[in-house]
Amino acid sequence: MSKERQSNIELLRVIAMFFILWVHADFYSIGEPSYSDVLSKPLDSSLKIIFEAICISAVDIFVMISGWFGIHAKVKGLCAFLFQCLFFTIGLFIVNIACDYTTLSVQGLLGCVMMTSSNWFIKSYLFLYILSPILNAFVETVPRVVFKKVLIAYFTMLIVYGWLFPESVTYISLGYSPLSFIGLYLLARYVNLYRPKFTNYSASTDVYVVLGVISCVSIICIAPPLLGQKWVYPYTINRCFSYVSPLNIFIALYSIIMFSKLHLKSKLINWCAVSCFAVFLFHSNAKFFGYSYQEMCQQFYAIYSTWEYWGMMFCVMIGIYVIAILIDKIRIMMWNIFTNTERTKSK
Repeated sequence: MSKERQSNIELLRVIAMFFILWVHADFYSIGEPSYSDVLSKPLDSSLKIIFEAICISAVDIFVMISGWFGIHAKVKGLCAFLFQCLFFTIGLFIVNIACDYTTLSVQGLLGCVMMTSSNWFIKSYLFLYILSPILNAFVETVPRVVFKKVLIAYFTMLIVYGWLFPESVTYISLGYSPLSFIGLYLLARYVNLYRPKFTNYSASTDVYVVLGVISCVSIICIAPPLLGQKWVYPYTINRCFSYVSPLNIFIALYSIIMFSKLHLKSKLINWCAVSCFAVFLFHSNAKFFGYSYQEMCQQFYAIYSTWEYWGMMFCVMIGIYVIAILIDKIRIMMWNIFTNTERTKSK
């Protein structure tokens, strides 16, 4: 019997995936505001920065939720994950050919099996999944003090070489790497297992902490142009919106702590959460994203006002979310039919 999903954390998973959609509609599609943009279009630029500050920790949240519960790696689970990925990569490749967005090619086929430079998250998460038994063994056998020292040493190295001086190494890649995922996984495991003192505040206090840090990130990025510090602005933008930023990791961790204190049971939330990774696979597909989502964002942003743009994109994101989840339910039905057939044959 599978363990019942915790709707409070599953709600955070659903929200985090929506935030990923939002991030891709923000800096990733329409570009980060320049120094002159902040001065000439303060409202538009400030909104973009604030939205990015709110949403950028979503990827860290997604990985840390896996660490919060711990990955119980099994061959069947790995196959199910790969089936979900291939269902969308191959399916969207066929749709793109039918819509004349692309043609049948070796490069396209390689993309279907994730052998190109796209789909970085899938490949990094696969590494984490495969290594999770080793990570779990470490967590279960080492004393708490050793675990704590490892985390301190790890994040010191990550902050120095991955955040402050990212040019000095390439393998951390600003958080776009399995090495970053491993640290996030272990940090979430530690906090859930040992519940340090900072986890024992009320949920309302946690809300203030998260909002306070998000506000700090926003102010750090908006303030330099207003204060005439032109040389500082590119540095703050690049560092504040990195997946290895200690501020973003803090926001992600505290968000999980905050939602863990909610008392919530919802079949609808759990039903959506099972398929929310499909939203990522659907909208961030290399061809679909380039020809549809990203292009749509750029066209809307060029035509409409700031508020109209975000209002329209909110509706678009809701639509993408619903469509992706419904498509994924077909994938789940196919997987269940396949696994039940295999189980019947083995009897």
